Amino acid sequence: MKTASNRTLGIARVTLAVALLAAGFAKLVGGPAEDAFVPVAVSMAIAIIEIVAAALLVIRATCHVGLGVALLIGSAGLLIAMFAPEKGCGCLGKALELKRSEHMLLAALTGLVAVVGLWGWLACLPSKHSVDQGPPGIDGDVVV
Repeated sequence: MKTASNRTLGIARVTLAVALLAAGFAKLVGGPAEDAFVPVAVSMAIAIIEIVAAALLVIRATCHVGLGVALLIGSAGLLIAMFAPEKGCGCLGKALELKRSEHMLLAALTGLVAVVGLWGWLACLPSKHSVDQGPPGIDGDVVV
């Protein structure tokens, strides 16, 4: 089970890291979309958050934080697509203008991959009843 979970976690991490890097750099390099309803400063802040989340996903020790941020980005993207005005989303800056349905699909896929990645990360954690829990002193054990 651990091997499948590690593979699932690895695929989710790489997929999200590439997608977040592409979206972040598209906004930073190409600039925000002209008709996006998000102000330029907010668009640049989101781009930086996406790049930082991609970096967190690459580091195994912090991948759970990156997966959580990706889940928040996907959730926020769905909410924006459902309740925002008919303007462009600006998710990929000027590089690619997305329609509302395409934006919803992209946000839903981001959230789905993040949930699958979090599931893989949780499955890789050692269980409480595991025989190999490491030396005493870890997990709050008192060492005398």
